[in-house]
Amino acid sequence: MNTEYWQPENLEKTNHALIFKKADSPQLQNEIESHLQSQNMPYTVLQSGKFTHEEYKHLLSKSLLMIYISSSETQGVAVFEAWSMNVPTLIWNKKTMDYFGKIYDQASTCPYLSPQVGLDFANAQEFKGRFEQFLKLLPTFNPRNFVLSKFSLSHSAQRMIDIIDDVQRPQKNKALEFYNID
Repeated sequence: MNTEYWQPENLEKTNHALIFKKADSPQLQNEIESHLQSQNMPYTVLQSGKFTHEEYKHLLSKSLLMIYISSSETQGVAVFEAWSMNVPTLIWNKKTMDYFGKIYDQASTCPYLSPQVGLDFANAQEFKGRFEQFLKLLPTFNPRNFVLSKFSLSHSAQRMIDIIDDVQRPQKNKALEFYNID
């Protein structure tokens, strides 16, 4: 993750929500938009693949939070970019996935979601309660630190060096080790 490019700008955050839409779920989107309107929270809907990095970065810079609508696990790049910009996320997580007609349980739209970066919700009915909980927890989230501690370019490079070192290090023959023979 390029944390130098995806870093918070010195703009004051507004009471703005960014809805990042990667899946079509009209009922869910209507529920989210209606709730944001009832809370007098302005929002922008951003359709995946229909924007530039600069547009996305600008919207993240002014957004207090992001609501992520995706029906299945993907690469997670957009979510990590939001976290790197220190924008907490509320993520639609059905916890199942339909892949070519086969239903998988225990699936996640965001496997790296942690208490440092945000919360998830399962459906339109659960959204309101989770949104209120999310707002109360907003000051406790620190997504940028989460990214910097585990997913920065330097951290990833060091991890790669460690893996290469492990592979190149001569391994003891397991049979000899079993018999305590050097």
